[in-house]
Formats: sequence, structure tokens, C-alpha cells
Amino acid sequence: MSSEAPREETTDSNAEGGDRARTPGPGDRLCARVACGAPAVATLTADYDGCEMAVGPLSPERTPPALDLCAKHRDRLRPPAGWTLVRHDPGREPQSLSS
Repeated sequence: MSSEAPREETTDSNAEGGDRARTPGPGDRLCARVACGAPAVATLTADYDGCEMAVGPLSPERTPPALDLCAKHRDRLRPPAGWTLVRHDPGREPQSLSS
């Protein structure tokens, strides 16, 4: 009998079809959104002086004050009023969204 606590199944929206469940491992970085718990796939950074946010692939290391996001929260991200959001996606041109 294992003394390891059961792991919670989460939806991996990067999986084909977007609905395949996977269990986060002990080394996985998780989404920074409260109560999400899905594996992180992207990193969000902000330039407060320039009113600009950038989201791209998961950074190799956790770096405060950057936030790690799951695919669902990365895709739903919208900039606050007056800010610009730049999306960096390898293989595609960076996309800029302003509100």
C-alpha cells in the first residue's frame, strides 16, 4: 500500500481534442490562477511602465514576478484597458492585442 496522496486529474487542453485528462507530476509547474491546478504551458510577464503584457512558451525556470499559465488561461487572457498584450508563439509572428 502506498503512502503517497492521490493526485487530482486535470484537463490538459494542449492534448489532442483538448479534453484528455492527465495527472500533474511532482516536478510540474502549475497554472498560477487560483484553484486551477492544471499544468503550466506558458509564462506571462508585464512591463508596468509601458503598459504591456507578454505571454509566450513556458520559461525554462520559474522567475518572479512572471506567472505560469495553463493553455486555457493563456488562451483566455485579455489585457486590461489601456494595455497591450503581445503573444509569442514559436512558428508564428508575434501577435499584439490592445484593449
